[in-house]
Amino acid sequence: MTQRRAAAPYAKALVALAKDRNQTELVGRELGDVAATFESDRDLRDFFRPAVDPSKGEAQGTGRGTNGGGEQWNEMRRRQV
Repeated sequence: MTQRRAAAPYAKALVALAKDRNQTELVGRELGDVAATFESDRDLRDFFRPAVDPSKGEAQGTGRGTNGGGEQWNEMRRRQV
């Protein structure tokens, strides 16, 4: 499954929730802010880049080791528990 296809149900649910709460304009603005932040911050994009290329099934180089941010993610999860 491609990343876009995987994201589609979440996007549809977010739009439905925004409509139910009559907050489509607010949600649209906030999503625009998120998109602008991702566009302007390479470190953030790199952090969320998948560690495995879904089309090839192999690790991608991110310049931060071989796990594509997995170590940072695992550390954040450990702190939450």
